[in-house]
Amino acid sequence: MNYSNFPPIITYSNSCASPFEMDERTSHASRLNVYTHNVTIVLTFLMLHMAVKKLLTKKLFSTTTRNLLFYCMIYYVVHDIYFICTMILSTFILEYLVLPDMLYVLQNWSFYRSITRSDDSCRIMFHGSECYFLYIMGVFFRVLLPISQIAITVERIIVNFLPNSNLINPATLNTMTIILSVITTSKIKPSTHSEFNSPNCFQQMYPGMPTTRSLITLMVVFDVFCFPVNFLIMIRNRKKFNDLRDSHEYNLKSRYANKTNMYAAMSVSFVSFIQTLIYTVYIASLYITLETFVTENGLFYGNNVALWFYTFPLAGFALPCSILFSFCSLSMKKKNKIGVMKTTNSYATQDAYFRNLAHQWGSSPSSRMSIA
Repeated sequence: MNYSNFPPIITYSNSCASPFEMDERTSHASRLNVYTHNVTIVLTFLMLHMAVKKLLTKKLFSTTTRNLLFYCMIYYVVHDIYFICTMILSTFILEYLVLPDMLYVLQNWSFYRSITRSDDSCRIMFHGSECYFLYIMGVFFRVLLPISQIAITVERIIVNFLPNSNLINPATLNTMTIILSVITTSKIKPSTHSEFNSPNCFQQMYPGMPTTRSLITLMVVFDVFCFPVNFLIMIRNRKKFNDLRDSHEYNLKSRYANKTNMYAAMSVSFVSFIQTLIYTVYIASLYITLETFVTENGLFYGNNVALWFYTFPLAGFALPCSILFSFCSLSMKKKNKIGVMKTTNSYATQDAYFRNLAHQWGSSPSSRMSIA
């Protein structure tokens, strides 16, 4: 399958770009993709600011969960800065004003080069030797972000089954996340730089794309683990709430505490579900493109297509949006509860209603009255 007007010929690093590669680098679709990611990342930064304010001023998540969400947002910020610099920004000042020969390795910015070198087939592409470190950084971020979501799910398991354990320290989980990401990256990264020309430093060309396929496997594990676990924890909290309501030890205080826990568990599950759904799109599309856009020599040439389905910036945007949605949803529920508060003969006034709430806060079922 070919999306260009030219046969998909992938050249070696010591060669100039083929007509297919030139067409790929200068196409309107490629540049539109850059603009789209750019807008998404800018919106992400704005939504992150709003989400952080909510997390700092409103109490919904536990301290550990909140801190882990902070860590995740920091990871997305660093990833987005890396991605926007690698794919979009340029080193104009470095290239033209400061020792260009010594700093040639820093000219690894795809969008800028596709414009300034659009008529230079020998300088528009990226060599593996100049991109190896930046490529490894990209692999690390694509490992770190799913593992950070796994850490949040692990935290929910610990909170529900080992509530008094010291393992729920957010610094401990964050440290383990980074260590595990470094180890995983070291295991799946290529041993040396690519010998082929690449359209950017984020996408490097290797026969069979083993690192990319390893990333797909990792993210499938993330999908299979995170969503079912969060869903089951949400069901468990709901069942626990119902069991406690039917017990003789039930009172309004315990009901409020469990209701809060249930909302928190549902919110975390919602955040995890959105992240999982977005990553699933990336996994499926990347697998399909790897199987479809392959030359007779086994080289992948669907870089532009793959970038359209690179959903990590979208996942970064969805994280603060889902957090804000959770807060807004809970706020609307509270307003609706107040709006339908009963004012029957037993509760002729709101003062009487709230006096009854105060009475039931620590009372047993036999001494409490029914409330809305």
